[in-house]
Amino acid sequence: MKPYQQIAPQWLTIEGATKYSGLSDGTIWTYIREGHIVSANIVLPGNSRGRRLINRPSLDAFIERYVVGTRREADQQQRALLDLLSTAADAIAEARRITAGVRDENDDDFPSVI
Repeated sequence: MKPYQQIAPQWLTIEGATKYSGLSDGTIWTYIREGHIVSANIVLPGNSRGRRLINRPSLDAFIERYVVGTRREADQQQRALLDLLSTAADAIAEARRITAGVRDENDDDFPSVI
C-alpha cells in the first residue's frame, strides 16, 4: 500500500460519524435508538461508561435509502413531465389541424398563432 492511501475505518466515533455524514450527533443518536444505524458500546471492565462506535457501512446504507427514494421521486417527476409535454404536443398538433381547415391560405389577415 502506498503511504498516502488511507483505509476507510469500519467503525466511527459519534464525532467521526457526524463529520463523515453531515448529520448532527442528535440525529445519529436518534437513528441508533430506532435501530436504523448499527452501533457498539465498548465498556471496559470496571467502567460505567464506554465509547460508542458507529458501524460505517450501516450509516452508508441508511443514507443510501434516502438517495434511492430521491431518485425514484425524480424519475416519477420526469415521467410526469414527459407525459405533460406529450399531451401539450398532441393538443398543438390538433389545433394546427383544426386551424388548417378553417384558414384561407390567401387571407393575409388571418392570424397565425400556432
